[in-house]
Amino acid sequence: MTKDLCTYHQTKPAIWHCEECARHFCSRCVVVIGDNPQGTPRCPLCEKWLEYLGGGNSAKPFWSVAHTFFIYPFSTSGIAFMVLVGLLSLVMPFGLIGLFALLFTVAVAVKYCFAVLEAVATGSIQAPSVAEAVSGDEDHLFLKLVGILIVATFLRAVADILISPGAGTLFGLLFTLITPAMIMLLALTKQIGQALAPNRILGLIVSLGWPYVLAVFLTNVISTGPYLVVGFFAEALFASIIALPVLASLMAYFAVVNFAMLGYLLFEHQGSLGFTAGDPDEERLPATTDNLRKQLIGEVNVLAREGRQDEALKRFEARRSEFADDMVYHQRYFDFARQYKDKHAIARVSEPYLELLISKDALDQALDVWRNAALIASTYKPKNPAIAHALAERAHSKNLLNEALRLLVNLHKRAPQYTELGPAYVLAATVLRDLGDTAKAAQLEKFIRAFLANRLDKRTQTASGNRAASSAR
Repeated sequence: MTKDLCTYHQTKPAIWHCEECARHFCSRCVVVIGDNPQGTPRCPLCEKWLEYLGGGNSAKPFWSVAHTFFIYPFSTSGIAFMVLVGLLSLVMPFGLIGLFALLFTVAVAVKYCFAVLEAVATGSIQAPSVAEAVSGDEDHLFLKLVGILIVATFLRAVADILISPGAGTLFGLLFTLITPAMIMLLALTKQIGQALAPNRILGLIVSLGWPYVLAVFLTNVISTGPYLVVGFFAEALFASIIALPVLASLMAYFAVVNFAMLGYLLFEHQGSLGFTAGDPDEERLPATTDNLRKQLIGEVNVLAREGRQDEALKRFEARRSEFADDMVYHQRYFDFARQYKDKHAIARVSEPYLELLISKDALDQALDVWRNAALIASTYKPKNPAIAHALAERAHSKNLLNEALRLLVNLHKRAPQYTELGPAYVLAATVLRDLGDTAKAAQLEKFIRAFLANRLDKRTQTASGNRAASSAR
């Protein structure tokens, strides 16, 4: 089966489809968070509801998981089924009661195996409970399967009598080949006519392809399993009262394995068979910071791949409050804005990103972020004077003198009330001296003394005026 692949990740199977945009999305593009009472998520591009493609589109190939079905029956329900069949077999040797016990056991086994097939075909990894599987059979699958066997036996007899014994043998081989297809069609359609229709049988086999051939081979090999096991332990199982339950339980085990395999074939190839199975709720993730970020990144990347970078940046910005303390979010937002050389976005994201880095004592990384931001937005300086001051100190310690000076230029105009303006300009004067410009350094020191004195005078006058006004009242 040709799987639908993600439009944006060509090696990943698609899970969602947008009819409006004609786009397929994988689990990296569309991350579904928490409960969604409306059902499926929305398209990152047009925001209309997405269509679930079914779990089969992302299912692993049959050949790669076939071995796992040998442990499928070893669940509580599966073991209960095998034990039940083994116990029922104990009354089989006793005349008419045994005959009824045999028919009842076969009916229970067939009902349970069809329940297994249907459960796996819908994407369930849990074996169905015995009680639920055999409590009702409104579709009468057991009787319909018996009908198929009667028809097959009749046709083989006709081939033997009217054509030749060789023709009967050939028909028997053909029936062995198509039996799994008929069982799957009966489970899908619930109709004996559909299960016996040659065109439906051939269509199903063609749709499944070579995995069907592998399944036929495995089911026939597996069907001999009980007899091989019993034969191997024949001496140990000397008493018939032990041998029969063991054989019956083994037959039940291998039957469940076979039907689980057939169910998985239907699940994997559901798209080409015209039905959708699987639970879209399995795609839902808890609303953790990591998952919310993955959701945002998925949407942003889809928009970017469609050339809608401005919308992608707006989506980053719109959700900033959700990730105020999330370093990864700020890094991804910054890298995205930098990639598309958006000056305004660089300025928007750099300020909170630098504050977060400095609060984590990541000064070297903060300095690198500012330098990279300045390569795109050449006039950008942090609005927060404390950040500019801290970055300038780090730049000076790394002998990045021009960068340090650039961060401090006109700081008194950008933040005239900054309480550490004096130390900041002393640093600027030191940088100027390190650059060999002693004249400007002296001029700056003179200026900052005058500026700070003037600011102090204004504060003193303001305080005096306030005291005078208070006394007058």
